[in-house]
Amino acid sequence: MPIDLGDFVGEDSITLEEYVRAIDCSGYDLTRHEDLIASAPLLGKLANNKSFVIERMFDELRNQLRFQANNMYAPEVLLLHSTKDYFIRANIWKPISAAEEAIPGYQYDVCHDHNFDILTVGYLGLGYSCRSYTYDRTAYAGRLGEVVELADEGLFSLANGQVALYRAKEDVHMQLPPDQISVSLNLVPRAPVQNEMQFQFDEDSGEICRYLNFSGLEAAIRVADVMRSRECADALVRIGNGHPSARVRALALTAQIHIDADRADQILADVAVHQSATVNYLVGLELAGDGSAM
Repeated sequence: MPIDLGDFVGEDSITLEEYVRAIDCSGYDLTRHEDLIASAPLLGKLANNKSFVIERMFDELRNQLRFQANNMYAPEVLLLHSTKDYFIRANIWKPISAAEEAIPGYQYDVCHDHNFDILTVGYLGLGYSCRSYTYDRTAYAGRLGEVVELADEGLFSLANGQVALYRAKEDVHMQLPPDQISVSLNLVPRAPVQNEMQFQFDEDSGEICRYLNFSGLEAAIRVADVMRSRECADALVRIGNGHPSARVRALALTAQIHIDADRADQILADVAVHQSATVNYLVGLELAGDGSAM
């Protein structure tokens, strides 16, 4: 379950600019849970400012062609600020509609972990609830079909003004639809753990059934693979040899195998010797045609 850091509803509020300045000047190492927790009162004060998100949305809507131009997330995510060390976003949680409710087997969310820490606060609305679990990432290889022991932590609810910390590759949750539209604010550090894969679990069995994260770089590699583009050969070699994400390396190596078919056996032999067991496994998935799960 996320770490509940308490309720910060009060009269003290700060602007987004003041929050960013405070975080940047604080000396906090946002890759450390201790420092994220120490910064919780600042996020609580930002959440007490009930106008800045709406003002930001309206400002961007006035120039609709540039609305959230740098936002690579889903429509429910509003990117508020981004640096090389962290980003700040607003997540919009909407109730399910009557049409969605009428769809047989409709699912609001999937049971998943995150490959980044999230310091979050309830900002607008009644908030949300989720079924919560934890697991020990170090005990598993992280392969599809692997059954993970998910420790049931019960129901977690994020109310207005409440701050909590979701821990990367430790907390697992299944988001439930809120009773009314709600908004949370998130501080998300950029850290090496983001190079790990994000898992979707079967909530009943604990089986890892899918890898969730998908970046623009991964999409570009897949396009190069499908197009059999030799123009990208040098870039694919660099990515396959040196990218910090095992998943991205595996995609680049698989693309090399498809594009340079005459050297496929040699590339595979090099992968077997020089790459990790995880990369070898992911390359095998791709070559077997099971990469859709990635």
